[in-house]
Amino acid sequence: MNQKLEKYLEDRLNSLGRLVKNLGESVQAQVLLGCETEHHLKGKIYLAESILFLPGKKIVAKSSSNTIFNAIDEMKQELHLAIKEYKERLIERKRKK
Repeated sequence: MNQKLEKYLEDRLNSLGRLVKNLGESVQAQVLLGCETEHHLKGKIYLAESILFLPGKKIVAKSSSNTIFNAIDEMKQELHLAIKEYKERLIERKRKK
């Protein structure tokens, strides 16, 4: 992975940091980036997949696009929505108690 791509990915994942900062130290992420050439669409299709380990939950986000940067952005957006939904459920559980 080149430095530009690594920096871009780090920036996108770090932007999610404010959403998970209150969830504890046990938050971890794994990211897989790739390129698929045997696709039904013409040209290269770039893949971005991440697994985010939160306390009591595992969130998986997958995306594919014609550029690796678009795939990363779509993956980040999917993670963002899933984290917000996770936090809303936590808040609802606390209110019910």
